[in-house]
Amino acid sequence: MWFIHNVSPLGPVVRTDKMAIVDLVKDLEDAKKRVALLKPKIVGELLIMDLENVISLEQLLRVEPEAARTSEDSRQRYAVVVRYA
Repeated sequence: MWFIHNVSPLGPVVRTDKMAIVDLVKDLEDAKKRVALLKPKIVGELLIMDLENVISLEQLLRVEPEAARTSEDSRQRYAVVVRYA
């Protein structure tokens, strides 16, 4: 479980999430290669999210609010994420 500490106008905020971004990549083949490489090393479910899909982008923004800008600036379309139960 990740703990994210943010400072808001009302004071410190601690969010917990069971998902983390592993990498942002340009094409689907690269994303599949990352998943194959990491699958034996990571405990959790590895997912590939298409950031042009609004639902996937919304889920990713809950994990990291800057993910949309980062992926747009670097022209990365897919996110490899790990999700824990």
